[in-house]
Amino acid sequence: MSEEDRVIKVVCELVDDKDLYRRCSYKDKALYRGEANEMLVSNRGVFLSRKALVYGLKRYNCTGISVKKIILALSQMELLDEDRGGTHTTKVQNVRAYCILYNELKERYEELRGTEE
Repeated sequence: MSEEDRVIKVVCELVDDKDLYRRCSYKDKALYRGEANEMLVSNRGVFLSRKALVYGLKRYNCTGISVKKIILALSQMELLDEDRGGTHTTKVQNVRAYCILYNELKERYEELRGTEE
């Protein structure tokens, strides 16, 4: 499995885990604080802070894959909605978060699962 495929698999599993993060809908975005156990869900994608990614990776016992590797891979695959400035993040509720384009991520994950079988 390539590094990119591994990133897609890990991130998709983190985002899809209903028990891992408290989900805030975009209409309730005022409640989002960027905490480790929070995710903001919008039409654009899902917003996760760096703390939340670290939290998810630790809970899933992901070794050998860092937040930096994940963000670089997602950026290269154009699966992040980024502000200009090279930070790979976007600002929401005065919190810097990674906006992961969920529909595109899920599409790639389904393709990946189709090739594994």
